[in-house]
Amino acid sequence: FASALVPFANGLLIGINFESLLVATLIAVILASLFAYWLGIYLGKPIVIKMVGKEKYDKSDNLFKKYGKGGIAVLALTPLPYFPIFAGIFKMRFADFIIYAVFPRMIHMFVYGYIALWVLI
Repeated sequence: FASALVPFANGLLIGINFESLLVATLIAVILASLFAYWLGIYLGKPIVIKMVGKEKYDKSDNLFKKYGKGGIAVLALTPLPYFPIFAGIFKMRFADFIIYAVFPRMIHMFVYGYIALWVLI
């Protein structure tokens, strides 16, 4: 699960226009988050266990129970792995998912995108 920052940085390195790259990346991040949320709702726990293993699933389950929506928001803001599929599995309300997962991830892309621009260009 590579961050969207990897292809973003590669795009900068090969000379793709920053604004176009940022818009395309934001659209991709939003669509990927929505798709993962949907997978969590409809396919749930079994698909995640196949993807990350039972141990990591249990760890994420405990973290979600302990920190809830705030935990997802923090992960969405950091470069740490972020799995919006868990929001679907734990039946987070869609409006809460947008507020606590999608918006923070968009902020993540703006901030780290500008950092990548500053560092790479």
